Amino acid sequence: MAFQVIVEWVAHGLEGMGIAVVSVGGSAAMISFVRRLIAGDAFEAESSVLRERLARATLLGLEFLVAADIIATVAAVPTAARLLMLTGIILLRTFLSATLMLEVEGRWPWSAARREVRALPFAAHN
Repeated sequence: MAFQVIVEWVAHGLEGMGIAVVSVGGSAAMISFVRRLIAGDAFEAESSVLRERLARATLLGLEFLVAADIIATVAAVPTAARLLMLTGIILLRTFLSATLMLEVEGRWPWSAARREVRALPFAAHN
């Protein structure tokens, strides 16, 4: 099997993992949100927890997708158009990652200061 084919499979695997992380994380957040609402928890409090969980799942999924894009570009013949497209994708995903980190953690990725992040409960209240 040629090296390029293996690298392409790795890139596709990372893309699949990124999609799975966003899908499973988003679904789990929605299921937890609905359970907690049915249990009688306040909508306002639970909607902020839902938003934070969705942002975390998206942030992790984006990391996999950026890695897949980089690997796929390296595996292909690097033309100016492909490198320009990769640059645009990475800039867009980096911007999304930075803004999601600001939303979730209350700090920019390059900032050492960190606000107190509350632990998210995993089990639904009964």
